Amino acid sequence: MQRKKPTVKQLGNFVLSVYDKMRQIERIAMGNSQAFLQYLEMTGELDKFNDYLKEKVKGQDNEGRKEHKKGKKKQTKGSRATKTGSKTS
Repeated sequence: MQRKKPTVKQLGNFVLSVYDKMRQIERIAMGNSQAFLQYLEMTGELDKFNDYLKEKVKGQDNEGRKEHKKGKKKQTKGSRATKTGSKTS
């Protein structure tokens, strides 16, 4: 059995269906986020949660700075920076 290449119309339909599914997932995620924030407001723990998030972000910033290496990157053989601008006569 030989496989045929999909037509442009089939590819377009596939891409649109994937896009629609992603939009559905986005709407669900946003709804869940809103429900979670409303729950935190209802229980009076919204400020506590915001403080927790700030600490987490601050901790990740510090870890990211530790992992960052100081100094220049080594140039690779094929990079533009290693090519010379001399012209042949």
